[in-house]
Amino acid sequence: MHAIKFLLQSEKTYRFLRQLVDLQLKELVLPANNLLCNLDGLEYYIENDDRTPIEQLQATLTDLVNRSKQAKYKTLFFALCHLDAFKYNVSVFNGNVFQIPQENILDNINSNRTARIKTEQCTQIWDPLSISFRQYSAGKTVHVWEAWQPTPRPEIVEKWLLKQIIKIA
Repeated sequence: MHAIKFLLQSEKTYRFLRQLVDLQLKELVLPANNLLCNLDGLEYYIENDDRTPIEQLQATLTDLVNRSKQAKYKTLFFALCHLDAFKYNVSVFNGNVFQIPQENILDNINSNRTARIKTEQCTQIWDPLSISFRQYSAGKTVHVWEAWQPTPRPEIVEKWLLKQIIKIA
């Protein structure tokens, strides 16, 4: 089942990147591909298929057909920076408890949601801009949860994308 989903995901990614070329947004092909490669595999943990990176980007492209190149570029760039996938944090299972930074999880015990889970040690949370999900999670048990704010933040993704574009210019 995973193999079929992987092939479908690869086909969707290829079609999306091909559409970028057709829409004259060639300068976004490599950065978008790099980002999608880093996020690849996370879609198995996202419950709603409409919130997977490729589905969100396909929906954005559908709205771009009759717009100017500048409007297409700005809209797609914004969509890349604000993917729902960035709201999903990933940590590796380490021993008897999941090591999750206390600033990222709220404890539901306290009715005003101010108590926090405390852990003695924290493993590094996956950074989708520096390592792919598949590399980070290879051979490990991971814990994936939806956070209340994206990590990395959109302005950090924007800087990363701009660096990717500058590299190919």
